[in-house]
Amino acid sequence: MDITSHTRVQAQAGASGKHARVRRQIIYLCLFVLVVSPVVDEIIRLGNGRWHDFQTPGALGHALRWLIHFVRGGEYGDSWGPMLAALNWFAEHPGGRLYDQLFFVDHIKFQYPPSSLLLFDWLARMGVQLNNLMLNTVNWWVIAFNCVVNARVAVKLAARDDRYAPFQMHLGFMVALATLLYYPVGKAFELGQIQVWINALFSLAALAWLSERKSVAGLLIGLACLIKPQLALFLVWGAWRREWRFVFAWGVVALAGNLLAVATFGWQNHLDYLRVLHELSRTGESYIANQSFNGLLNRIFAQGDVNVFDAHGFPPYQPVVYLGTLATSVILIAAALVRPPRGAASSLLDFLCAGLTFTLASPIAWEHHFGLLPVVYVATLFTLLTRKAQKERTLGLAILSASFLLTGHWLGDSWTFLGVLALLAIVHGANHGARPQTSGDALKRGF
Repeated sequence: MDITSHTRVQAQAGASGKHARVRRQIIYLCLFVLVVSPVVDEIIRLGNGRWHDFQTPGALGHALRWLIHFVRGGEYGDSWGPMLAALNWFAEHPGGRLYDQLFFVDHIKFQYPPSSLLLFDWLARMGVQLNNLMLNTVNWWVIAFNCVVNARVAVKLAARDDRYAPFQMHLGFMVALATLLYYPVGKAFELGQIQVWINALFSLAALAWLSERKSVAGLLIGLACLIKPQLALFLVWGAWRREWRFVFAWGVVALAGNLLAVATFGWQNHLDYLRVLHELSRTGESYIANQSFNGLLNRIFAQGDVNVFDAHGFPPYQPVVYLGTLATSVILIAAALVRPPRGAASSLLDFLCAGLTFTLASPIAWEHHFGLLPVVYVATLFTLLTRKAQKERTLGLAILSASFLLTGHWLGDSWTFLGVLALLAIVHGANHGARPQTSGDALKRGF
């Protein structure tokens, strides 16, 4: 055998070995999504004495309820109830002080900005009869769309690495299934939450960022900000990185949306909403589903039953809780604003780190608010898989798996919070750590 033939045989053997390793990794991923995670879900339910309690489903139960929605229906309206109450009240009291009455007098927890009602107001003016069942059906389709978007992110990331490109469809399917089986995603659907829309907008923005369509990403985050104002911190994040296309598109959408909201609901209601934000930041929530630093501190110094949700009130103001929340929020946000050492152009992981941080830094971060995490797990997984150092890669994947199990199932206490912190630590480490190893043209096209 001549030298050329011998070299060709060695190259083919090396490629075959790489494909075998990738196939094993995909098998492990399939086992994790289809076997390990569901088994953990049922073990948790069994341990809580809820194995036969279909009124309190786990991740599998939520996915099943999503699948049979068109048979079972659902009038749940955790978001829709307060939002439709606000819309109806304003229709009956044009120019009235919406938050002054609903939030401060009637103690209805309508905590969204006036801009969140724009679409509902337009639909109502068009004669559409809004109700919980219709909006939950919309949520059904949005979750299906979100699964597809997350799968598309996985496919694009796999296609950028020569080792994973042949298996991109397998990975996409697994990611779509993992998204559907992720507890916060199903919980948001079960509650009747507009968070389902925010999850989809965030995933779509991540896909746009990955595709170098940063103006589109800015537009999508701007739309999400009309519902969830804490995501406005993306403006500071983008400006600090000089991502001007992103910032400009965000600004156009946010400015246009808020000007329209002022014209529709009045300036006074926007000033009153600042009072609402002030009250929320002073106390937060002590209920166990609040998986933030504020929730943890409130539960440490709790004066009531943290397992019972107060639908009309908040925990008492405690300086130690307020100052602790403020300090941790400042630290988290400051860390997210630090630019990674790879130059001014920010990576997908840097973008996702910001979204994760701005959610966690909020005084109130319900467990279903973390329904935006599947796309973060996907990007982090691919980043770790391309690490050259085996020990670093193995440790990172082990922590990532544990984090997914903690956040992807409801364990009570502050376990979701712990899982989110673990994920954030891995994302920061990957974002500011060593560059990924080169495979084909993967590094040039980058994450």
